[in-house]
Amino acid sequence: LFYQKYEDIQRTLSFIPPGQTALTTVVLNAGKATIQGGEVELTVIPFDSLELSAFIGYTDAQYDEFDNPGIAGQPASLKNNDFAMVPELSAGATITYTLPLPTEVGDVSAQLNWYTRSDMEMTDINEPSSNIDGYDLFNLYLNWDNMLGSGLSSRLFAKNLTDEEYATGGTSVWTTGFAAVTLGAPRTYGVELRYQFGN
Repeated sequence: LFYQKYEDIQRTLSFIPPGQTALTTVVLNAGKATIQGGEVELTVIPFDSLELSAFIGYTDAQYDEFDNPGIAGQPASLKNNDFAMVPELSAGATITYTLPLPTEVGDVSAQLNWYTRSDMEMTDINEPSSNIDGYDLFNLYLNWDNMLGSGLSSRLFAKNLTDEEYATGGTSVWTTGFAAVTLGAPRTYGVELRYQFGN
């Protein structure tokens, strides 16, 4: 669990002043804010070859005081607005199965991973175009560590199995309704090789 109080946080706001076409960016002291929440993690090993783990996190990050220092076209106050780029809820779970093989073969395992995140704001102004939708991701990994005692490890992976279209961040320009987002990677496949030198 955590509870934090802040004063004079420096925040960056971008906007186009009324009657102008140029983007303006300013750095402001955001008055006061409260960030609170918590996270719970759980790991269960029902038998030697199987491991189940999960977590859930909650964050409530809002401004207690954030006055507009005379910037035309912006709200007079951002009090009670959510922090930009802070999702309220995140959670995930992982299933790992390790084959019961002799030690000299190495460690061979399969892992299925799930991660979810709630929607969040791109800017502290919290206008409608500032919201980024939440998403769910599923990843699959096949690992062979210390292959035949050689120090070489390999991993086959498939990330974003459902080919989810999602945004990891972005920016929104107040007074225009314009928003640009950074898209996450589509479904990807690959192979990783790693060699450990020494002990």
